[in-house]
Amino acid sequence: MNLQQLRYAVEVEKEKSITAAAKKLYVGQPNLSKSIKELEQEIGSTIFNRTGRGVEPTNTGILFLRYAKSILLQFDELEALFHPRANNSVHFTSSVPRATYISAVFSSYVNKLSKSGELNIKYRETNSVDAITDVVVGDSSIGVVRYQEAYEDYYMGLIRDSALQFELLQDFKMQLLISRNHPLADCEDIRLSQLEGCHELLFGDTQEPALPKGRLNEIAELRASNSYINIFDRGSQFDFLENVDGAYLWVSPIPQRVLDRHNLVLKPCSEVGLSRDIIVYKNKDTLGDIQLGFIEELHKAVKEYFG
Repeated sequence: MNLQQLRYAVEVEKEKSITAAAKKLYVGQPNLSKSIKELEQEIGSTIFNRTGRGVEPTNTGILFLRYAKSILLQFDELEALFHPRANNSVHFTSSVPRATYISAVFSSYVNKLSKSGELNIKYRETNSVDAITDVVVGDSSIGVVRYQEAYEDYYMGLIRDSALQFELLQDFKMQLLISRNHPLADCEDIRLSQLEGCHELLFGDTQEPALPKGRLNEIAELRASNSYINIFDRGSQFDFLENVDGAYLWVSPIPQRVLDRHNLVLKPCSEVGLSRDIIVYKNKDTLGDIQLGFIEELHKAVKEYFG
């Protein structure tokens, strides 16, 4: 197994076709097919299923390709570190929750980086477990993990078992994001019972681990509605909140300028417990100036926006 074979496999997955991948790689289709077959024989598993429409990765192939992309990313970063490119391109990868304050910090930070040369940036908004996994396998150099305080033991155990380091970003209470025209917009403090009959927005890929029954009373249940709208794109949340009567979303604090832009308001709910954002990475001593700079900007934003 070598790096060239890994690049070949990743390109085949991307193109969903050995023929198309061969054209992109400037190699003969028979040679590429042979290379993939040799790789499959070496690992003892089929990476791709051949179909009438091309190829698609097997379950084993999906896992193999994820690690292959991680290895290639780390190799490219190593090469860039010790053989800087003439164009001074900037490489930065991160996995974070769908939080407006984080995206605001990241976009502002990327704007500063853009003045240093070309950018190679990956910003993935995802759930906490996937953010940890991305850092573990090298898909991201930094992750931000969000969880409710009752799940502290679970996430600390996961981070410890993954041999990651972490630091606290902020503790906060989730708030309700609603339209200024929402029936509850004039309430000073919204109670969970008042949300019955409203429509909750949920990010479809976010799942908290199950708590033992004996500990369920330690956490205020945020599920106060029987009406849900599942979304996967954070940008669409604003359209739903503005246009669907009674829609709401549990969020971390949001900068006022964003609220004003979308005619939204934040409302507290004293019945909910603490939530926590933490920053995770493999080893802070090995992070570069770009990653450390972003962490510093996150801490500054927390102080500026939320005191």
